[in-house]
Amino acid sequence: MESHQPSDDHSLGDGQRCFIVSPIGSKLEAPGTEGRMRYEESLQMWEEVFQPACDQFGLKAIRSDKISESGEIPMQIFEYLRDAEVVIADLSGATSPALSPWLTGDQDC
Repeated sequence: MESHQPSDDHSLGDGQRCFIVSPIGSKLEAPGTEGRMRYEESLQMWEEVFQPACDQFGLKAIRSDKISESGEIPMQIFEYLRDAEVVIADLSGATSPALSPWLTGDQDC
């Protein structure tokens, strides 16, 4: 049996949405603080890992901190988690009690 393999990985995602959930931090905090380091690490992961991977497979990358629609942020995050064709969750350093129910599926929606 012969399997069909696309000749170009870029066509695999074909414009589908990839919602990326990751630690955000704060670029406004002083250099060397925990929040600033989290921001810089998150930005580095975005630029060096997530964005290139999404580009490689033709996915439209959406960062949770760059949602531009007006409205309630928790509801928008839920909708992207529910509706995006691909979700990547960077759990490195994840200690936020606010995210835990979303990431483990224990939320009541």
